[in-house]
Amino acid sequence: MVVLALLVWGCDDAALESDAPDPPDEATDAGTGTGEAGSEAGGGTADDDPTESQEDTAGAPGDPSADLPEGVLFAAIGDAPDTLDPHEATGLTRLAVLENVYDRLVEPNGVDGVEPALAERWEPVDGGQRWVFELREGVRWHDGAELDGHDVRYSIERAKSAQQPDRLGDVSSVEVPDEHTVEVVLEEPRANLPADLGRGRGVAIVPEGSGEVLRDDPVGTGPFAVADATGATELELEAFSDHWGGAPELDGITYRTVRDDTARMDALAAGEVDWAHRVTAEVRARDADGEPEWDDVIIGTRPRPATVAYALNHDRQPWAEAPVREALAAAVRRGTIAEAARRGAAQPGRTALPPGTRYHIPGPPGLGAGGATADPLGAAGLEEDALEGLELDLLVPDDDEARRVGSALAAQWRGIGLDARTRVAAPERYESALRDGAFDATLVRLEDHRDPADTYEAPLHSEGAHNVHGFVDEEVDAILEEARQILDPQERAEAYERAVDRIREQHALTYLYHPLEIQGWRADVTGYEIRGEGSVRFEDVSVER
Repeated sequence: MVVLALLVWGCDDAALESDAPDPPDEATDAGTGTGEAGSEAGGGTADDDPTESQEDTAGAPGDPSADLPEGVLFAAIGDAPDTLDPHEATGLTRLAVLENVYDRLVEPNGVDGVEPALAERWEPVDGGQRWVFELREGVRWHDGAELDGHDVRYSIERAKSAQQPDRLGDVSSVEVPDEHTVEVVLEEPRANLPADLGRGRGVAIVPEGSGEVLRDDPVGTGPFAVADATGATELELEAFSDHWGGAPELDGITYRTVRDDTARMDALAAGEVDWAHRVTAEVRARDADGEPEWDDVIIGTRPRPATVAYALNHDRQPWAEAPVREALAAAVRRGTIAEAARRGAAQPGRTALPPGTRYHIPGPPGLGAGGATADPLGAAGLEEDALEGLELDLLVPDDDEARRVGSALAAQWRGIGLDARTRVAAPERYESALRDGAFDATLVRLEDHRDPADTYEAPLHSEGAHNVHGFVDEEVDAILEEARQILDPQERAEAYERAVDRIREQHALTYLYHPLEIQGWRADVTGYEIRGEGSVRFEDVSVER
């Protein structure tokens, strides 16, 4: 159930931990604090396709970076590395640090799926039940040894057991017919294996037999190697000149742990670091105000491969009735929800996959991403007082963002007559309530989802691993099972559009917003761009001091 809870709702980077005993569930008045006063944050737009990436430049003090060494990029991250083992690391350690140390077989390529990395070519066999990957020859590990298929087999098997059994659980075997060929055999055909291996939280390839040594002494094939991991707040990487993609422009990277968001951005504005991860909306506003210390600082944004939605319990009345679910969905003002949730760092949206991804399906025609329907009850064919006084228990985890979302949602539902209140539950009670179906509504977070098989199957197939709200529809099941095995991308997209039409008709999940990735870097950093899958790579970056 831990895996379930983190997928139903999780923090951006890592689960919060506490040694304190669980407090009792906390019922809150959802109309206090956030509710109706929130900005629409883009809710007036005509569709749900935001600008994919935007950059703003503002301005700084004299020559603040003069004391930083040439050729080394200084990067500020919010969390110190928990481990250097890529199959165990979480959050920023994996996405911002270890992405530069390790490579994958394939890697995401914008909206077009995946592109070659350690594998030059791959193809499905037996309708996608077997996938054959041909490895690059001459790829070197940081210690000088040469990569071969046995390393890849070890990595996939290790990741299956240690990191992501839900994604690789159907891998029945990994075969190595020769040193530069790997065959991954699945229990049944599926089209998205390359996407699963290459996504932002994909399978890092590590040396065969490396095991726990990776925690403190990692060896990868990436563009940078770990030079010094002994500091409590700093981690140093050095350029790997024998990288298969060519030597990096930088001589090295120094990561500094700066936990406070404002302090991290102050360090960037002052020229103490060159790049900062996860800029908050409040800090971003200082840039928009034109404060002088922001000269030569660039703020970049891009929708993350994540979506937040709510689910109504289909095993409880009246939420099992489609018109009731339709009325609640029609009452939602997504702009207000997005602003309450992340204060300018989220894009309202009606779809599961964010704009800019290959399988993004736009929202219904004529409906903006942010606004609600004028007459929610009438639109659903219900009488004006059909929901008057009906109690709704909205279960949310004990997390600041979830609290704000729950508060704003409940306030909007009270506007159509419901007695809607949020119930904040500590982790163990939250998981128990999900398992027992002890809720009327709950929040769902789809994180690191770019492929529709992951996005729709787990929460919406009747036997999906994370279908906690009891949605059952034979037509949806049949389409999802068919689409999972379709290899042609266009045919696959058409199948998922059919599934989405049915899912919308049933109001099985109601999508609310896509978090935005917001990062900052100095204008003298060139060649950097925010990657759509959330990982951070510096191999093409240079710094001119």
